[in-house]
Amino acid sequence: MAFMAATDHSNQLRMAGLQALEDIIKKFASVPEPEFPGHVILEQYQANVCSTWIGSGVVSDLNDLRRVHNLLVSSLDKVQSGKSSSSQLYSESATTMEKLAVLKAWAEVYVVAMKIKKEAEAKPAKPVGRGDEDEDEDDLGADVLPPDSLIILVQPELPSLSRLWLAMLRDYALLTLPAEFSSQLPPDGTG
Repeated sequence: MAFMAATDHSNQLRMAGLQALEDIIKKFASVPEPEFPGHVILEQYQANVCSTWIGSGVVSDLNDLRRVHNLLVSSLDKVQSGKSSSSQLYSESATTMEKLAVLKAWAEVYVVAMKIKKEAEAKPAKPVGRGDEDEDEDDLGADVLPPDSLIILVQPELPSLSRLWLAMLRDYALLTLPAEFSSQLPPDGTG
């Protein structure tokens, strides 16, 4: 709720939302995660918040986008290497939930990136040399991201993401298979 307010179009609501987010982070910053000693409760929501922030449209600075993108990349690296935030301390289900959250966050960012790219491609090309005062109206300012900046950041991760997304979908399909088909499952649980 605080995040939705922080990314609203109303300046007053946005300021109140940012204050609420700050309050939440301050309150819960040191709250330990009950299931994972040595970790704080907010750690497991990093990827979710990053993707939501990127997808909200509130980001307008490429450097800010890169910083948050780096958090997502480091989360993806942990998923790929199997080194989740101290996998020794995490139960299997918690580790799986963390991996799913990271992959979901990347999927949300990819969807937003493709939407922005599609919208940019659908815009009519600006006529060259109009000569009127409106010429600068559609120019991107220094603080506005180019429309392809998000897809450029996502592109290098797509080979590994697509592999991980497909594996996740396969696992989901196997887990939701009706019991009468369990005899047809592979013995090791993978397809």
